[in-house]
Amino acid sequence: MNKYKYQTSDKANQEIWICETCKKGKIESILTGKWKLIDRSTESAVLCSVCEGMGERVAAKEGN
Repeated sequence: MNKYKYQTSDKANQEIWICETCKKGKIESILTGKWKLIDRSTESAVLCSVCEGMGERVAAKEGN
C-alpha cells in the first residue's frame, strides 16, 4: 500500500506519514492546503501516523 508524507501547517509544521485510506479521510486538509505532500513510499515498514497512531493511543489507555 502506498504511504504519503505530509507537512502539516498546524502543530508547527509536523511531518506525518499516512496511508491511502486515511488520506481519503483527510482530503479536506489536503485540498485546503493545510497539508502539503512532500514524499511518497511503498515500503511496508513505513507506518501510518493516523491509523497506527490511534492504535498506539488505544493500547496506552487500556494499559492504565
